[in-house]
Amino acid sequence: MSKRWHQERNFARAEWIAGVAHDIRTPLSMVLGYSATLEKDPTLTKLQQQQLSIVKSQSELIKKSIADINLINKLDFNYIEKKRFPVAPILREVLADVINCDLEEKYEFELQLPDKPIFLMGDADLFKRLIQNLIRNSLKHNPNGCAINISACNKKKEVHIIIEDTGYGFSQDKLKLLKSDTSNLNLQANHGLGLKIVRKIVVLHNSKINFSNTSIGGACVKMSFNCSKNGS
Repeated sequence: MSKRWHQERNFARAEWIAGVAHDIRTPLSMVLGYSATLEKDPTLTKLQQQQLSIVKSQSELIKKSIADINLINKLDFNYIEKKRFPVAPILREVLADVINCDLEEKYEFELQLPDKPIFLMGDADLFKRLIQNLIRNSLKHNPNGCAINISACNKKKEVHIIIEDTGYGFSQDKLKLLKSDTSNLNLQANHGLGLKIVRKIVVLHNSKINFSNTSIGGACVKMSFNCSKNGS
């Protein structure tokens, strides 16, 4: 069979999966909304509260599974819908979400942004997941705390984004794996899955990423994206 036939089949499959995920997400949002309302009902018995807790936790699990399905769908089939989007609001949103999740005070954050807005052409949801994964990686591997710095700037025709921390840094084995050829990345592997997804997202945006350790030993991830044609 022709290469074009396989491409069309993969595209149709990706579209179908995205549609099903969207159809599930709408009623699921209603379930989560009603659950949140019922939680405030003081007349619920202890058993009813336990049952409601199960409904809510399982609904959250389904929600996460849908997000993962959409992500894997986009990555496996190299299917991303590119649109122009501003970088700063996404960085601020991700950072605010992290800080507001009862994070311990042993973690410090700094966000450095230019005065003029920066725009990229790509998938805003995947870009958001990329930033989330990198920050979560720093938190996960530095249980004793660290400082995390996020910066973005324009350099010539590229947008440079750097996320670095003052923690333990990457092991040499992980650095070797992350710097391996993209075609060898197994997204089903257990080791470093979040960072492999990060690299795949960058590659799908025809951009570059570099993993290294700072001079004081912390982890450093540098990314360069092509600017949006109409961006600043």
